[in-house]
This record gives sequence, structure tokens and C-alpha cells, in this order.
Amino acid sequence: MGYIVILILAVYVVLLIVGGKQLIRKKWYKDLVVYIVLLTWSTTIAVGMAMDWPAVSAGTTVALINKSMEPLRNMMHAMIGWGID
Repeated sequence: MGYIVILILAVYVVLLIVGGKQLIRKKWYKDLVVYIVLLTWSTTIAVGMAMDWPAVSAGTTVALINKSMEPLRNMMHAMIGWGID
């Protein structure tokens, strides 16, 4: 499992360098930002699947947003007695 994650991250770096160099050379900076965001997102999903993370294994945006909202949900429940369910 660890080797797969290392391989995924190595491919991420290679794709970032190869694709990013082309976009920088053509001065397509907006496209570079979109490329980096989408590549990072797909790498996060791939690493999550390899590491068997429960929120990422679904591969959905909703699952990750739900996981990241947990601290806010706890804070709202503690401060005003209710949370976002």
C-alpha cells in the first residue's frame, strides 16, 4: 500500500512538471491553476482510495466537504446548541 501511494505521488509530480511547463511556456496561467487544482483533486482521491480513507473512498466532493465541515459542526453545536446535519 505504501509503495502505491509513493507511485501515485511520483506520477503527480511528473505530471505537474510536464503539464505545468507547457502551460507556463504558453503563458496560460488560468489554465495552469485549473490544471493544478484538478490534478491535486484526482491525486487526493487516488491516495484516499489506496489508503482506504472512508471519506475519500466514495470519491465524491460531498463526502470530503462533509468531513471537512465536522469541526465547524462541532463548534456550532457547542456555541449555540445546534449544528448542521
